[in-house]
Amino acid sequence: MDKGNFLVVILILVTITIFFAFVEAKVAPKMVQQTSPNLISTNSPIPINPILPDKSCSAMQNLPVPQAPSPQMSSNVRIFDNLLVYDLLQQQSYSQPSLFILDIGADGIFSTPDDKPLQSVFDSLDTRIIDFDLSGENLVWIRDANPWPFAELRMCGLDACASNASELIFTKDNMYDLESKLTISGSRIAWTVHDLVNPTVTKIMFCDITKNGANGGCLATDKKQVMDLSLQLNEYINELRTTEKFGYVLTKTYPLMPVKLYIIDYDKLTFSVYYDEQIDKEKIVDFHPVNLQQQNYDAMYILENNNSVVSVAIITDGKERFSNRGRILANKIIDSIVIDRNGKSMFEFAYRERDSNGSNYYIKKMSPPKSYTLDKSYYQQMGMMSYSKNSFVTINQNSLPAYMHCF
Repeated sequence: MDKGNFLVVILILVTITIFFAFVEAKVAPKMVQQTSPNLISTNSPIPINPILPDKSCSAMQNLPVPQAPSPQMSSNVRIFDNLLVYDLLQQQSYSQPSLFILDIGADGIFSTPDDKPLQSVFDSLDTRIIDFDLSGENLVWIRDANPWPFAELRMCGLDACASNASELIFTKDNMYDLESKLTISGSRIAWTVHDLVNPTVTKIMFCDITKNGANGGCLATDKKQVMDLSLQLNEYINELRTTEKFGYVLTKTYPLMPVKLYIIDYDKLTFSVYYDEQIDKEKIVDFHPVNLQQQNYDAMYILENNNSVVSVAIITDGKERFSNRGRILANKIIDSIVIDRNGKSMFEFAYRERDSNGSNYYIKKMSPPKSYTLDKSYYQQMGMMSYSKNSFVTINQNSLPAYMHCF
């Protein structure tokens, strides 16, 4: 790590320490601090375990879907600021769009007067949506295309998805076939592809919208960048996430399923192994990277250690080791974490927490610190949650996109 990046990390660690002090002062005396020599390294911030006054959440509401002869079903819903995007599964012998956008207005609350009408994506009629993602300005998705089984990666500007045909980014060529995982952050798009020379090999392909019309751009005619992670036999990609600076690839290997986390440096066209379960021992359960206000570093929030610890890693060059992370929460039962992808500062993440005897269930936010009590049914339905500000979306027990606002 060069001197400049080292100073950045020092500054961030100071900020973390100040943040902890602020949170403790803000919620005292309802904040307890628990330490465990087995969980906290001497150079890591002391974890905090907030016990906060409960706030309230609205009832879970179904998001609007078109009427159809058979019950509608959705597989995914995501939120970015005030925009919600969700898919609908194809109906047998019934024609309908498969991808929808709902603008809940400037107040960021669903079912209020400033909501916009539900819009369908222009060319998603009767297609199977394999994956989709959205960022501040664009929606990207992978769909089945004719002739089957060739899939297409397509994009539209969120302000024009309902009225204009989408743009093709990539489909099968003479070297690679589109696979099933996709992610976007800002102008950076990354996805998985099969190598046609060696079909058992999966690689990461990526592009940058700001380079359209040149190598590395996202137009269908632009030459894309490809990263070969040299995966081992039976090692497969389980999760793919990105920021504008770095790509993050979590893999598992049959049959024992040990986990690795690779980080791709897009500018340098290099990758490194950030985490290897067989070396680092503690298991990564989930992770979410975010770039903060166009900085040269990412914050990556990690759920680890049998769902009992949340830590943060500052990624400045893609090569920091797993042991350099700072632990934020400890001695918890945390079933999932999720970030506000439109967040502008550190610690904008939420998590589902329950007590050991199964009698209390919560959604909590780290910054600003808030705690919401849920019943068991709501808690379980929030397993696929996405959130922004105080809005949470998920797929409910009826396989429909659903919304909940927490005050």
